[in-house]
Amino acid sequence: MKIEASALRQLGIKQIEERAAEIKAELAALRQKKNSGDVGANDIKTAKKNLARALTVRREKILEELVEAYRGTPVSKLPKELRPKLNRSKRRALTKTQLRRKTRRQRARMSKFPRVIFAYNE
Repeated sequence: MKIEASALRQLGIKQIEERAAEIKAELAALRQKKNSGDVGANDIKTAKKNLARALTVRREKILEELVEAYRGTPVSKLPKELRPKLNRSKRRALTKTQLRRKTRRQRARMSKFPRVIFAYNE
């Protein structure tokens, strides 16, 4: 019998883990019965999907708790699984402060040779 994810979301993490253990035991029993031919493949498929559903909801709940625990902390201090995914180039890009920094030589050249702004009046 199919277990709804919405029903699992109302349970706590411990209860979901207990439910997953029950489903695993049920799945093992179904696999043993399969050898004798008493069980159809559809029952095993349903049990596997129920187990996946339970473990997925458990993972969601754990992540929700982590998000609450780390609320307000800077991105650099977050665990990697809670950081924004972005893409590879954006993750490796320099920060705004790093982009603004100048080397000693650049600062010297800027002070010795400032940009000349020409005024143009019509």
